Amino acid sequence: HPGYRTDYSAGRDPLRIALNAFLLIFLLLPLYFAIFTSSISGSISQIGWKEVAWLLMTGLLLGVGIAKCGFGTECSVMAPESIFTKASFYRNRGLPLATYVMFRSMLPLQGFMAAIVLFNLFIVGRWMLGYGSIPNASGDQGLYWGHFLGGPLLAMGAVFMIGCEVRTYARLGLGYATALAALPGFYIGYLPYTLFYEKIDAIVFSEGLTDFITIPQWATETLGWNEYGWTVVYSLFLISLLVFSFEQGRRFLQITLAKLLRSNTDELVYVSIENQRKI
Repeated sequence: HPGYRTDYSAGRDPLRIALNAFLLIFLLLPLYFAIFTSSISGSISQIGWKEVAWLLMTGLLLGVGIAKCGFGTECSVMAPESIFTKASFYRNRGLPLATYVMFRSMLPLQGFMAAIVLFNLFIVGRWMLGYGSIPNASGDQGLYWGHFLGGPLLAMGAVFMIGCEVRTYARLGLGYATALAALPGFYIGYLPYTLFYEKIDAIVFSEGLTDFITIPQWATETLGWNEYGWTVVYSLFLISLLVFSFEQGRRFLQITLAKLLRSNTDELVYVSIENQRKI
């Protein structure tokens, strides 16, 4: 592999030492204030150990999900682009085969769509049965100029970090150099919004572009029919994307669906490595 150096020693690399020192500061400072003080919001003295336990359980589930599918949210929605790529182009430029196989077999998209479909069906089921309403996570109006600004910036950040925000946190625990290198830039890049979020929100989220919160609402108003019907259509579309991701992965890896579901990312790479060498 072009990036592999047999004489490399992490313990003598000043850059890695500096990045690990930054990571320790990043982790230990909030941990100290959370455990031993009550001066910050969300400290243990404010939320209690029960809430801490719930957060730890959520983190464990997230970790298992990332370990199974390989990447997080932003990377997942970019995975379909790999259909139009050639393995030889990236392998000749040093991209690890494991990374290419993971994206090309749609593993990130599978994990992402599994979560989205379950979330969608739960919300739709409660709404249709009259036990709740569809939550609004987009603001008073469904679309703002800030979305057009934030979308490309989010995609660029995911590419530069070689992973989304959550995935970067997960890779920090594994000591990945890419995550260590991305953390300072990610942390510093957040500072402008952290310090001036009220002024920034007043500009990018001041004027909505539509009054529709959901796609079924838009379809009902624009195309007719009713919101319940379009909600079912939209849910079926999400399910079709889930089926597509698993079918594409199964065909590319040339394995059965059962093996795809039972195997982790590394196992799938080893199973398919002989096939990938023929590309």
